[in-house]
Amino acid sequence: MKKDENWIDVNKWLKEHPVACERGSPLGDKGDKGPPLDNYRFSLQKLIMVDLCYDLAGTYWGSNDRQWGSMYGFMGYTEDGILVRGFERAHSRADVKEDIRMNYPKARFYS
Repeated sequence: MKKDENWIDVNKWLKEHPVACERGSPLGDKGDKGPPLDNYRFSLQKLIMVDLCYDLAGTYWGSNDRQWGSMYGFMGYTEDGILVRGFERAHSRADVKEDIRMNYPKARFYS
């Protein structure tokens, strides 16, 4: 699917929305969930990692050991225009799409 005005650069969004780290980086991010049956078009990207275990917002994701897969972030809007976002660890883009569709069965993805 071609990018349009609703496409989100996940890594850029994370860099522009740093997490509070006064007492250390948070462990993971539960994201912001949306209605499971909306017709989502998610932006899906492999996360750029800092020191192998932090995303650009400063969230700690643990070891970036390839045996566990890479971290991916996805973002899109509900039919009412509310941002939905989440994170998955997977070995491939196809695997992470399958994981996302377990929660959002109608999800489509930008290429």
